[in-house]
Amino acid sequence: MEQRINIGRNKRNNVFIDYGKVSGNHCVIKKNGSEYIIEDLNSSNGVFLEGKRIKQAYVKADSVLKLSDFEVNVTLLLSLFDMPKIPIGMSYEQLLKREGDLRKKQEEEKKKESIKEEFLKLEEVYNQYIKDKKKIRRGDSIKKTGFRALLLLIPFVGNALGAFFSGATNKTQDKLIDREEIYKTEYICPICSKYMHESFINIKKSGKCPRCNKQLM
Repeated sequence: MEQRINIGRNKRNNVFIDYGKVSGNHCVIKKNGSEYIIEDLNSSNGVFLEGKRIKQAYVKADSVLKLSDFEVNVTLLLSLFDMPKIPIGMSYEQLLKREGDLRKKQEEEKKKESIKEEFLKLEEVYNQYIKDKKKIRRGDSIKKTGFRALLLLIPFVGNALGAFFSGATNKTQDKLIDREEIYKTEYICPICSKYMHESFINIKKSGKCPRCNKQLM
């Protein structure tokens, strides 16, 4: 079955244009396979394609098309062929609004996907932080074990080693604090830019930022 879009000032058209120089039944666009043909329906003021008045011609999405001196967006008109059912009585203003709504929806979806991608990157940040903490503590544990063994072997130097042991522990705490400070600047919500104080698994499970409570997934 041939698909067609009738355009004119008459509201019985698929798309009507409330403009005095546009005829009641001004033109029709027909879909022929992957190609589109526009035909002037004996309008009073003509159909102009790329600045030339035509009776019938192939039209593309990026074509410059005017009905009299009223320029129409060909891409929007051709998009109606993709609808399950071509509407009847849609004003050109409604068509423009539909395009605006679709674009807004696409932008929102794109933004959501971008937020999701940024959030998922934080899994590596979180895992690296956990690894670094374990590494720092493991190094501290090895030192403590060595110091204890040395104290048993050489008890008369216990006081000196004890002081050194205490200093090493303090250094470990300093390293942990420094690493945490760096982590807090990296593990931040892609929406509110605040540090998220929960584990990645818990945040991923809830799908929301624990600070701003906005959707991340």
